[in-house]
Amino acid sequence: MRKRLKPGSFSLMALLFLSNFNSVIAQILPDNFTIKGQVTNEQGQPLPYANVVIRDLGLGAVSDEKGYFKLQQLTNGAYRVTVKVLGFKSNSQMVIIQGKNA
Repeated sequence: MRKRLKPGSFSLMALLFLSNFNSVIAQILPDNFTIKGQVTNEQGQPLPYANVVIRDLGLGAVSDEKGYFKLQQLTNGAYRVTVKVLGFKSNSQMVIIQGKNA
């Protein structure tokens, strides 16, 4: 079931294994994982310079001028990814990374 966003909110399209995000792919690195994606508004337009953070890890990134971001050096686990953009409501989603490392 898709959640409808209220006016003034935005969506986070992330690439990784997870339940509530629109696009899902994980990139497996030797000992860690990377979450990367694009922050967009309801019309699908990129939102540049958004703060994308995993507060529990003290890890964060800022999206580029096209809304793309990357969070690196993650291990298997569940993470709450929060996106903040000036003029929009914050959006948080649980992200679950499950993979096998060689």
